Amino acid sequence: MAERFRNSETKTLKDLSLENRLLIVDASAIMAPLGTNRENLRLKEKINLTEGNKRFLGDMIKYIENGSNFYITQPVLEEIYEGCKYKKTSDPYGLIEEEEKERERLMESFRDNKKIIVLDRNKEDMYFCISEKYKGIGKKRDLSCADFDLLIKGLTLSITSKPVKILSNDFPLFYARNDILQRINSHEKKIYNRDLGDKDIGFFNRTGFFDFKSLVM
Repeated sequence: MAERFRNSETKTLKDLSLENRLLIVDASAIMAPLGTNRENLRLKEKINLTEGNKRFLGDMIKYIENGSNFYITQPVLEEIYEGCKYKKTSDPYGLIEEEEKERERLMESFRDNKKIIVLDRNKEDMYFCISEKYKGIGKKRDLSCADFDLLIKGLTLSITSKPVKILSNDFPLFYARNDILQRINSHEKKIYNRDLGDKDIGFFNRTGFFDFKSLVM
């Protein structure tokens, strides 16, 4: 794990909330810090996890309502809603249900503050072009439809609008990003007049309740 974070950049949720970049949030970063396995925790640790996640979710809601650049995609939003429904079925202490209520509030905040990514016609054309060209990489890395959509939307926006950071604990998504950028830089550099890399579409893991670390190519 340490090797993955070599030369990495560390940011807090508050730091990210002040950035001008587009910050696209994946379900895995919203659910819990990297490496968390609720099933292996004692009750006190589960309570601490729930309380920490609730504070994280509450702060993200506050930052979204104050105009920060946190965004989500519609497929990820739907994925999280489905996860909320599923996890409530096995929760003898009510801890997950507490957490999921706050998570649902976050989803409502994304929606109410128009923080769901919608591409205009020109960007949509590029999205479909890139998606078709690199769908084999998505399959190779076994990405879900939601994760592949997030990655291609992030890449499209990084090329056409402004730099993007993906907030995710999904390593196959990170590796797929690297594969696509390497392919573009090897064969299509002339189209974009530059190499594309971390400065264009960065990738951050959520490593603590409020802490994020970058993964670099």
